[in-house]
Amino acid sequence: MGCCDSPDPEAPGKDSGAPLPGVADGGCTTAPCPCVPITQIKLLSVEFVSDHKLLTDKKTDFKSGGSRYPKPEWTPAAQHPISHTMGQVVDLKVTFEVLPANACPETGTLTGSGPSGLKFEKAGYSFSAGKHTVPLSSSKALPKKVDILSFDITWKAVGVSVSSFSPSASSNRMYVTYDTPYNDTGLDNEVTEKRMEWVCDRCKGDTNGHDSVKKIHDSTGSFDLSASIPSPHWKIAGGTTAQCMDLSKFYMLATEMLGLKSGNVVYLFPTKGKGTKESTSGGDMERRAVASSTPAHGGASTHGSPNPNEEMLLVDFNGGWNNFEACYKFTHPDTGGAAKTRYYAGGADVYDTAQEVMKSVCKVTHWTFEGAVGGWSICTAPGPSPVDQWSP
Repeated sequence: MGCCDSPDPEAPGKDSGAPLPGVADGGCTTAPCPCVPITQIKLLSVEFVSDHKLLTDKKTDFKSGGSRYPKPEWTPAAQHPISHTMGQVVDLKVTFEVLPANACPETGTLTGSGPSGLKFEKAGYSFSAGKHTVPLSSSKALPKKVDILSFDITWKAVGVSVSSFSPSASSNRMYVTYDTPYNDTGLDNEVTEKRMEWVCDRCKGDTNGHDSVKKIHDSTGSFDLSASIPSPHWKIAGGTTAQCMDLSKFYMLATEMLGLKSGNVVYLFPTKGKGTKESTSGGDMERRAVASSTPAHGGASTHGSPNPNEEMLLVDFNGGWNNFEACYKFTHPDTGGAAKTRYYAGGADVYDTAQEVMKSVCKVTHWTFEGAVGGWSICTAPGPSPVDQWSP
């Protein structure tokens, strides 16, 4: 009848708190909403899964300290260095975002082109809208040599609407070592970037452990018989002088920073008859009881010494008195694959045997005794004095 018509339906433009019919997130006005081609692939992060996970950000000096570099190692805002073992594949996790939010899924190949011909690839991958985290492994292993790399990776999506990522590449500094750094001593050997950079820079390009230890031996602080113990021993890398045992300990620490094994510090002592005794103790010098020495001292004479023993000491070619010559003894395959042992002397050169070391540092040996009021004296009666004349 017209007078009593029902109210009109709610006007379509009124906000009811729900999407309008036929309108989806992409802004289209038909249902279902059509997707659109990919317009951008944003590179968000790169994480090095095979990183040693030990490196700290201490770079100002050779002391320990700093904080472990966080993961992921690469983002557009921050890029952190890593350390990695030579001859192994590089494992990554790359995270990216496909835009716009209503992008059509497209199938293509995710590729990353790195240094030394390393490639990261995932074929048949569905590039759908949103964030993706993809594990990848390099197509081949890193070269077997110590190195410092600018590990640049160019990222692409082959076979889809947009090929280049934004940004198109990631870059991280990579320190390449023989193996994972370690420390089997009670000494400070924290893996700081300053220390890692020093040892990798000295040994860059090396493929054999003996070559690297030789470079470490030849490029450190000088021998000084009167030097105090450096704290930490890594100060030697900065030029601090040290005694032979501390130089040898530093060679060991730097070698372990490179992940090389089969080495230890040894102490070499002269023995009667121009022999050499090797020990892991610095107090293992030759001794004789004063009262029963050969030749005999005569009666109960002890030179008035409070110590009943005499000790054999060596005099080096600079006139310095030493209990021993300390060395870093390192065993490693040579270039032919056969195990080879060498002695990296703290106060001298590099040698194949303990006897060669002693011949190079020892001029003469003496029996010595502790004086009644301190200090040490040479036993000339009954001697023999000297015990052995190693060199004119």
